Amino acid sequence: MCTWVPQWQAINFDQKFNEEHSTSPCEFFEIATNLGASTLSLNAIFPSNLYSIDELAHYFYLIDQMANGHGLICDLEPIPMWGIKTIEEAWKIIQMSGSKYGGLVFDSVHFIRSHSSLNMLDVVPAERIHSVQISDGLLQLGDNVSLEEDCFFRKWPGDGEFPLIEMLQYLQNKGALTELCAEVFSFENKGKSLEQIAYLSYYSIEKLLRKAKIDKNELNNSITLKKF
Repeated sequence: MCTWVPQWQAINFDQKFNEEHSTSPCEFFEIATNLGASTLSLNAIFPSNLYSIDELAHYFYLIDQMANGHGLICDLEPIPMWGIKTIEEAWKIIQMSGSKYGGLVFDSVHFIRSHSSLNMLDVVPAERIHSVQISDGLLQLGDNVSLEEDCFFRKWPGDGEFPLIEMLQYLQNKGALTELCAEVFSFENKGKSLEQIAYLSYYSIEKLLRKAKIDKNELNNSITLKKF
């Protein structure tokens, strides 16, 4: 959901992008309820510094209360090209809001591009890391490559330079590896069939777990290795 603050629109994408992300909270709650969802991800697609951290904590509190009334839990996904850039900032907002259940979405590409470190997660309780999204890429952006461009040229897990094994081992040792999936936005996938995408989504993660010496059968009982 993007419409959880009054001025929610992105300025680094075109109007069509904003139109496609304009689903209102009430519409979002109805869709989530019909799908049987238990959590929702809040994206801060507005420009950085538009709101103070106190204001963001207030808006998170309001949407979190609304979501809880529909049996839903709100998560923040920090994304460095927008208004909430780092895990550290997102967790501070959740804490300041007083939310009892709100948590984080951990996304590997946003984690790397925000220059975050795993020790930033030390202060976050394991049960507040609700979802882990994995993709791969080059550690350093190429010359004149923007965050916006890089976001749509992700690589499948294992095909890049990200320290994904270290990330997964940290999350497993913390007890936070409970929902895991590949999220690979890339124009390179354009010619692939749905079956190919489904195969890559599942088996790239399975292969990564093997390399990390993580037995998916021994993970937390609540783990969901998403298979489409």
